[in-house]
Amino acid sequence: MRIFVGLIMIVLGIAMVIKTEAMMSLTGKIDWAEIHMRLSGGTRPFLKLVGIGIIIVGIIVMLNLIENIFGPLLRTIFRA
Repeated sequence: MRIFVGLIMIVLGIAMVIKTEAMMSLTGKIDWAEIHMRLSGGTRPFLKLVGIGIIIVGIIVMLNLIENIFGPLLRTIFRA
């Protein structure tokens, strides 16, 4: 199941990176990105970065590394 979920996340991330204009027509301009990311409009690079982030998380989920990466981080934050 994790492989299937990871692949869906990777495909979604790739679609966000490739079809940024279509994603922008769905979401509209993101005000925060327009203010803080002044590169070519702000929203386009923000959507591409979100897509790349989704790809990375999809790979982590697919390879079952989520506990190895986020486990120690969450344990140090919450001292469980």
